[in-house]
Amino acid sequence: MNLHQELVSDLGRLPTEVLCHIFIHCLPQTGYTLPNSKSPPMLLTRICRRWREVATDMPSLWCRLSMDIHHVTSRNWRKAVFCYDPWLKRTRGRPLSLEIMCIKNDTTDLRIILQPYISQISSLNITFDEAVAPEMLLNDLPALQELRVHIFHDVIVKKRDIPSRILPLIS
Repeated sequence: MNLHQELVSDLGRLPTEVLCHIFIHCLPQTGYTLPNSKSPPMLLTRICRRWREVATDMPSLWCRLSMDIHHVTSRNWRKAVFCYDPWLKRTRGRPLSLEIMCIKNDTTDLRIILQPYISQISSLNITFDEAVAPEMLLNDLPALQELRVHIFHDVIVKKRDIPSRILPLIS
């Protein structure tokens, strides 16, 4: 048996509890997780069938999510829902920590995605455009314990005509 086969065989014999601990340590220590197939937890689901089963059965891997909604157009909205909804379902009722970039006035669509999970959101870090009405999204969050709201402003510097961005934190 060659080294690769031995390693794969040994990993296959690890108890589920050990794999769970390893998977938890694969996640970023701080911040939120982007749904990217090349980084955990999505990457863990692509290694083998057993790892996929273990990873998708661990709600704690899926509870910190960064949602980049401001690039979503009406054409690729279904793709965004297809990406975020399975992720959120894997939390299985656990508290959610979300980071959301919502620059365009898309709070209605965002609310539709989040509606089944509203009672789980315990931490929300959200960036809005100054033109967005955040009330639609921020109403009725019964589990919310932490809220950070950033308001995105475009300011034009007249001498150089260079836009600068300001993200004041509202606590």
